[in-house]
Amino acid sequence: MELSDLKLALRNLVKNKAFTLINITGLTVGLTACLYMAVLLRHETSFDKFHPDSDRTYRVLSAYTSPDKNMQQGYCDALAGPEILEAIPGIETGCRVSPAKPVKLIKDEGVYMIDAVRYADPDFFSFFGFELLTGNPENILEAPKQIVITKRLALEIFGDENPVGQSLRTSEDADWEIIAVCKDARKDSHINFDIIASIKTAEADPNLYLTWGGGMQFLTYLKLDPAVSPESIDLLFPDFLYPRINKKLEGAGWKLDYKLQAISDIHLGETLDYDESSNRTVSYLMVISSIALLILFLAIINYINLASALARLRFKEIGIRKILGASRSRIRNQMLSESMVLTLLAGILAPILLHFVYPKLNKLTGSEFSPYAEPFLYVMVIIGIVLVSGFLSGTAPAILLAGRNAAQGLQERIKGRMRNTTRNILVSLQFTVAIFLIICFIVIQKQSSFVLQQDLGFEKESIISIPNDKGYTFDEAKRLKQEMKKLPEIQSVSLSSEIPGRAFTANGYLIEGKDDPELVNVVYADNEFLDCFGIELLSGRNFRKKLDAEKTNFLVNKALVDHAGWEQPLGKTIHRNFQREVIGVFSDFHFASLHEPIAPLILSVQPQSDGWHYYQLNIRHGSADTQDLLIKIRSIWENQMPDALFDPIFVDEFIQENYGSLENQTKLITLFSIVAIVIACIGLLGMSAFVAFTRRKEIGIRKVNGALVSDIVLKLNFDMLKWVLIAMILAIPLSFPAINKWLMSFAYKTDISWWIFPLAASLAIGIALLTISWQSFRVARMDPVRTLRYE
Repeated sequence: MELSDLKLALRNLVKNKAFTLINITGLTVGLTACLYMAVLLRHETSFDKFHPDSDRTYRVLSAYTSPDKNMQQGYCDALAGPEILEAIPGIETGCRVSPAKPVKLIKDEGVYMIDAVRYADPDFFSFFGFELLTGNPENILEAPKQIVITKRLALEIFGDENPVGQSLRTSEDADWEIIAVCKDARKDSHINFDIIASIKTAEADPNLYLTWGGGMQFLTYLKLDPAVSPESIDLLFPDFLYPRINKKLEGAGWKLDYKLQAISDIHLGETLDYDESSNRTVSYLMVISSIALLILFLAIINYINLASALARLRFKEIGIRKILGASRSRIRNQMLSESMVLTLLAGILAPILLHFVYPKLNKLTGSEFSPYAEPFLYVMVIIGIVLVSGFLSGTAPAILLAGRNAAQGLQERIKGRMRNTTRNILVSLQFTVAIFLIICFIVIQKQSSFVLQQDLGFEKESIISIPNDKGYTFDEAKRLKQEMKKLPEIQSVSLSSEIPGRAFTANGYLIEGKDDPELVNVVYADNEFLDCFGIELLSGRNFRKKLDAEKTNFLVNKALVDHAGWEQPLGKTIHRNFQREVIGVFSDFHFASLHEPIAPLILSVQPQSDGWHYYQLNIRHGSADTQDLLIKIRSIWENQMPDALFDPIFVDEFIQENYGSLENQTKLITLFSIVAIVIACIGLLGMSAFVAFTRRKEIGIRKVNGALVSDIVLKLNFDMLKWVLIAMILAIPLSFPAINKWLMSFAYKTDISWWIFPLAASLAIGIALLTISWQSFRVARMDPVRTLRYE
């Protein structure tokens, strides 16, 4: 770019202020959206690549299969890791890590609820490359009750005091010794943690069954020798698993399979039935990336449309410059210079805008990153997007203007119809995208409302649930229930192992009438559970108050009755360790996400038989003043459970949080749809202004000959609006398969109502009409004497 080209570009941009403002606004917003998505994609695709030897580090996936079921998860039995290392050659080392769990810890008078505590093998830090600030990564976590805490947690609990050598007390009165401090867990790792405890701490816990068949309790990672492929290890797993567990499962019709998953594929890998909560789906990133590109695409179309329209006013200028000796390449460079200057200005404004909006966008996308984490990459992305956008924006106008010979330029003989048609096609393309996004927004909003308002089969309002991470003993539960029921606002108090909303655990059961055992969901609860959650008992009886007498009995939901094919379910048996009798059937309710159909469910009163406890105290109340009630409940809690953390959960809010990603998708699509519509309308406004300006003489003649303002407005509107109607015809068939595929991910979904498509089209047409009519009306009211005299 020569200096004279730059000066001329700046002069033309200043001369056409409206053109410049419209395009800078559109390009800035489009560049901001693309810049955010580029940094987001970089963050999401860089997960777990910082680990040492990440290219040969794998996680072991488990899959339980039967003739009619397949359940995959990212966890393994506790003994899998060590025994794989002993039995299978070609593996350099391995490491086990437990899922993150909340733990209450006490320091002096302070009580801290730690969100993410994990048990891990001694080589955790050397295996994964997490940095220790104190201590030796080769010689830590070797004894029970040893822990490493993050720097953030150390500052929160100890301030400037050195935490190493000090202890934190658990709710079970065990003292955990702090042996080291590490850096906070990285945001680009699927393993989040606040505390890493030695695995021997877990092995000393009598409530954990760390044996084969004791439950999938650990993430298991293997580092392969450089010459060994993961496929060769996968082939050895069947022989490894058969004597350890599959021989026992053989008679039940089940089989356990292992396969390796690259650690760098975990975050954006396949969706498993049970896995770490940080995982993403590639499809979600593709959707929001596509929308960001569409926004930039709309802004570029705006520039091309307006630049090619303004080119008509510059044909004489170009013709004179050619007569004076300017070559075609010089003219092209001049047009590209204007485009590059404009996109450069937008490129300066886009990072400024992103600085203010990225925290809010992070909440909508559920990401935690700063665009400034990699400054060099950030600057390179900005430069790359600006250069590509500037070139794409300027190429068409440059070719249009440089392609005219001098005589055509001076005589303004141009193929107007072809040029106008091209511009109008681009307008149609803009509104096709806008209508497509409006349709997607309406459907997502409709599904979101459907999910949040769906009858879940139980009453979620007015229930407060108080968790206890170590579980309630029968004596604690009895005292709490008695004291709570003394409050007149409280209607019912129930104990349960879990609360509805995120699915219940599953165990193996042999159902009468079935040949093989199968995994069935189960919740452990007392005799007040059904009443507390408003679940209807369809037949039979509930558990009695004396729970010890009900240990051999089960309640089941209607879905289990249908699955078993029972006509008379009462008196039927289900076997787990010993025969249990079905004494009642309750109505189906959504205990898991609406992405999944209602599955068979068992209600049992004996959690200890399966290594569980009653972890939730559920309180149904009728108080309008919830805060006052919480104060009363807290007072009882602190009197009865002085060493336990009071951390109540509102069940309705808990369930709504489970659909937070759906709500965020709705908000994100809404935001981007609005932005796309605004950019399209800005372009349409510029185009309608230009068309009205170039038709001043025609409008003046029509008014002199008696045409009304309304006639002229209708004429101008129709010329532009017909292209919006074409966009509607294109958008509807394109949007239907896309939204139908998205809805297929829900077991319970709204219908794609016919009125969605005309509503979306009407919104787009209405917005277009308002945009065009304002400019058309302003021009149509001009004095024809002025316009004709000017011409």
